[in-house]
Amino acid sequence: MTTRWLLDTNVVVHLATQQNCCVAATVRLLLAGCDLILAPQVLFEFWSVATKPLKKNGLGWSSQQTRKIVDALLRTFSLLPEPADLLPCWLDIVTRLDIRGPKSYDARLACWALLHGISNLLTHNKSDFALLPFSAKEPGEI
Repeated sequence: MTTRWLLDTNVVVHLATQQNCCVAATVRLLLAGCDLILAPQVLFEFWSVATKPLKKNGLGWSSQQTRKIVDALLRTFSLLPEPADLLPCWLDIVTRLDIRGPKSYDARLACWALLHGISNLLTHNKSDFALLPFSAKEPGEI
């Protein structure tokens, strides 16, 4: 069975801006025969970062430029849908693990992956997923 890896938003942003560490890590995974996966949430978050002004810690891209990158991502990586039972899974995890604030978005992504049977995550924020059911790796670890 092919090993599947979920790409976190920060990795997708770094891929879109051609950061060498992320490009190298994804190439290594692809050459190893891994399936690299996008979640709809990652694309929503990417859009927000890409179109946010530079002075607000975004990329400052136009909607048209961002759409071209999203289309390229969709041609390159697999996209899986939102599972119907995502909300109950998320509610269980955030309640059981007492997850609060912005970390609840990471918990949602973890539930999405769990429901799709994906246990590997490529991220720049490995510690954000420490309590969640992932084998999280940073690009430099690949």
